[in-house]
Amino acid sequence: MKTRNFCVLDIETNGFKPHRDNIWQIAGLKIVDMKIDSIFDSLVKPRGMSQARDFCAFSKRPLEDFQDAAPIDIVADKAYDFFKGDLIYAYHSPFDVSMLVKADRRFERLHYRDYYQVLKNRRPGLQSYKLKDVSKLFKLENKKDGFNAIQDCYVLYNLICKVGL
Repeated sequence: MKTRNFCVLDIETNGFKPHRDNIWQIAGLKIVDMKIDSIFDSLVKPRGMSQARDFCAFSKRPLEDFQDAAPIDIVADKAYDFFKGDLIYAYHSPFDVSMLVKADRRFERLHYRDYYQVLKNRRPGLQSYKLKDVSKLFKLENKKDGFNAIQDCYVLYNLICKVGL
């Protein structure tokens, strides 16, 4: 029998190059017996005004949302504690993992599954595997306006519930 306990992870960044870009949000759901047990959702404090402008542009959030956020090292430490010990599902996990490892090398020790690959194996031949297209295809609620990691976690969790592990 497959596990019914796992985590769902998503991050938001200001680009797609781990050596240059930065995380501005880390989110996760801890799933126990296929039900949401706990939630992790944290914005990251920008380093300087240039990064703050980037974060606001990508997130479509006002600067005030980031002012009380913790720095990446503190957010990454809390996220690591939330995810450690569980199998972690993410959509396009290699990118998320590379960004998390840049923030905290301990993320290399965790166990990940790329649900993008799981979906391609379970449902071959879909026209698109973009999460927003897949959420429409499977009629999953997606209230996205801009980028939001916790919303993507809920979409991925609901996709897992529909398609399976």
